[in-house]
Amino acid sequence: IGYTELVVHPERLAEVPENTWMLNPPWLAVFMAPFIAIPGKAGYIVFMATTLAMYIFGVKRFGGRVIPLLFSAQLMWILWWGQIDGLAILALLIGWIALEKKSWPLMFACLAVASVKPQLVLAPALALWGGSGKDRLKSLLAMLILVAFSIWAWGPWPVWYLQAIF
Repeated sequence: IGYTELVVHPERLAEVPENTWMLNPPWLAVFMAPFIAIPGKAGYIVFMATTLAMYIFGVKRFGGRVIPLLFSAQLMWILWWGQIDGLAILALLIGWIALEKKSWPLMFACLAVASVKPQLVLAPALALWGGSGKDRLKSLLAMLILVAFSIWAWGPWPVWYLQAIF
């Protein structure tokens, strides 16, 4: 429900201090909008299939085994509740590719995607960013621009989130 509200009613972010319904950065709406736009349960099914694909691709890319993943209780929980944890895997994949290609725009994408699920992936994403060499400041600047733009577009959401937490 929170992801749908973020896409359909972003003006409700201002209600977060009184009614904590969302604590993700508002640019999550960009990732969720295509799934929300698909009518009925089909959007949820496509989202779950996309999440599963992100996990499978991540396991294969990092040298793991897919079968244990498919039978894990953790993955079933994520799929059942429609969690956005697949984006954490996507962030790590993007960050790894950014290191391989020495690409600061990809590293920026890694940081932006990682920020939607920081409790899972912020530390490894920052480690990848730290190893990205002299161009890491470009990706940091791009991230700061994204945050500034999001505050301009959605209002002072970081303040609202801090008020909701404390």
